[in-house]
Amino acid sequence: MSCPLEVKPFIKKISVHPTLVSRGQQITIESAQDNITTIYNSRGQQLNTYTLPAGSNSIPAPDDKGIYIIRTEAEDDTDNCKIIVD
Repeated sequence: MSCPLEVKPFIKKISVHPTLVSRGQQITIESAQDNITTIYNSRGQQLNTYTLPAGSNSIPAPDDKGIYIIRTEAEDDTDNCKIIVD
């Protein structure tokens, strides 16, 4: 009796940088696929949503200081990233 096991390499397909930004500074979102990127504040309130094409894109950082979550959803990958706006 055999049990085939398939192991797929983990390749990060979404990148968000920088994670420490000034108010209004541009944040770069890099993705191998078209994606929907949403910014949430620390209370979980949705602030902005962007539909971005594959490749490197820039979005503005929130205007208020604080901690935010950037959620990027592509066809086969989802990533959450914390950013700090100072």
